[in-house]
Amino acid sequence: MRVLKKGIAIALCAAMVMTVVPAGSADAAKKPTLKKKASVEVGGTIKLTVKKAAKKASVKWKSSKKKVATVTKNKKAKKPTATVKGVTAGTAKITATYKAGKTKKKLVCKVTVTPAGNNGGNGTATAAPSNGPGGNNQTAAPTATTEPTPTPTPTPTPTPTNVPKNTGALSAVKVAENTVINIDGAEGEDEAWVDVFNSQELFNDTTKSFGVRGGTATITSATVKLMWDDTSLYALVDVAKTNAGDSDSVTVYVADSKDAASVNKVNVKVGETKAEAAAVATATGYVAEVKVPLGAKEVGDSAAIDIQINEGDTSINYFDTPYEMVYDEASDTWSVKDDGVKAGDDAKVLGAVELKAAMEQPTSAYYTDQEEAILAAANPQKAEAVYGADDAEQANELYPAAHTMTWVDTSYWTGVYDAVGSPSIVFEHGNVPDYKGNADMVTLFDPSTGKSSRDKAQAYTIWSENYLYVLYDVNDSDIAPASADHYDTDSVEFFLDEDFDRPDVYSPDTDEIQIRVDAVNSAFTCKNDASEAADGVSEGTDPFNMIAYAVKYKHGDELNDTVEGADGYMVEMIIKFQKAHAADETMGMDLQINDCFTSETEGTDDQGAATTVTIPDRAGTLTAYDTTNNAYQYPNVFGRIKLVK
Repeated sequence: MRVLKKGIAIALCAAMVMTVVPAGSADAAKKPTLKKKASVEVGGTIKLTVKKAAKKASVKWKSSKKKVATVTKNKKAKKPTATVKGVTAGTAKITATYKAGKTKKKLVCKVTVTPAGNNGGNGTATAAPSNGPGGNNQTAAPTATTEPTPTPTPTPTPTPTNVPKNTGALSAVKVAENTVINIDGAEGEDEAWVDVFNSQELFNDTTKSFGVRGGTATITSATVKLMWDDTSLYALVDVAKTNAGDSDSVTVYVADSKDAASVNKVNVKVGETKAEAAAVATATGYVAEVKVPLGAKEVGDSAAIDIQINEGDTSINYFDTPYEMVYDEASDTWSVKDDGVKAGDDAKVLGAVELKAAMEQPTSAYYTDQEEAILAAANPQKAEAVYGADDAEQANELYPAAHTMTWVDTSYWTGVYDAVGSPSIVFEHGNVPDYKGNADMVTLFDPSTGKSSRDKAQAYTIWSENYLYVLYDVNDSDIAPASADHYDTDSVEFFLDEDFDRPDVYSPDTDEIQIRVDAVNSAFTCKNDASEAADGVSEGTDPFNMIAYAVKYKHGDELNDTVEGADGYMVEMIIKFQKAHAADETMGMDLQINDCFTSETEGTDDQGAATTVTIPDRAGTLTAYDTTNNAYQYPNVFGRIKLVK
């Protein structure tokens, strides 16, 4: 009995001790934990939970590399939990910043993201059940018949991404009527090739790094021009390298589509000439000209293509490049998988070529024998005032070639065109500057087609041995007020490349020039250099000695100097060549109209009183030849004219 009483007393003392332990001491004694490592497939997810967390603990989650793995907090979970998603192969540290009372701790889990398929199943990793081996319930271990979990393939860190592949389409311009292509390995001055404004790059960073098979390429650059007609696709490939020889060749692959059952191909070696191909060595490398069969197509369609440059046993493909990364488990390394050139057998590895419209403009400037009569009627005089100049001296310094002139009878132009039976030049390519949102204000062309018509705007070019003469005829009842930005008021522009060398940019060392004359006040500006002065004007008329201009306003069938009430305007230009020219020579040129309008806004007059102010703004531009609306930057997009006598 005494022993029993003693046991009861000990138990009561223990109970009393337990009741005086401060509340929360049990939670404080717990240390929050987070698993140290985890893995997930690309596209899969796993859940991470902070264990032994206090009831009122807060946890913030963060990924060290969001491009590898992202982490999102699960707000409805009873315990601090987050979902981690694999984005790209690699590793990322997921940090859980834990805070409870005065306790603050950072818990880190290193997550390895493996390529899809490495973990099996649907790519979503799931945690083992809590009652499994090592879990709370300590259930029995699996029997010997259960297969062990396979060891995952080791993943290098960081895992390489797939090699970039050329995915952009090439483009081909349709061969215009009355133009030809001679398969001779050269770009003839009168051939349709001159209507292809831009050469397209073939040998770029991607092909340098991954497109070369079988050895080392010694070429330094390669470009291509592409054209097409109802039966064929044409390629003009210009390869830059030293010592081009008969071990160098070009192969062009063409199919009607990437789903086509067969691929047409033509190969040509340097020094070889045949009906469908020719390759000629040049001072800088070689040029290959190739004609490959193509099924019936329309403008706006596409076809499939690849271009391969061969250098002995080395080959370089533009589209059919190796691009898949494969992993070798034995060496724990990644490499580029290359199944060899498939372009000749499988159209799916080819790239796209977009088939664009032909240039349908007249490409002739017609001869006039009235040089003396035109110059006498025009009587060009040095301009006494131009935009940006206050007096004749400053005008001469700014634009020394600028001349005003007396209006010349327009029949000097129209009579020549009538005599040869040629239509006037129309403005085929309209552009609406979408950033302005002025499409509904365009009057000179239809934005849905991008074209104008002769009853809206037309132009004429004629020539004599020493001069080029240009006439613009524009019907527009809203002639916008003057503007410091001359392209924001109704104006015309003329672009000339007299020696037709088609450089990439304007330069004071070459002869390309952009001339602009405003409809209002005949303001003249001129650009012959890519650089711009502080006032925004690209100054210069060099190397030309005379550019004369005049403006008249249309009032029905009459022309006069009054802009008010006019229903259109006309502009004449006379440009003196740098040297005398003869028939059959070719020059680069383009013509542009800036279609502008007048809008009203609230402003103040000279005395500061509120008033309504009229301001000009541009609705769109029209060009005769340039399809890119970039002639003001790149002379190589100009059209061309042949001097016809």
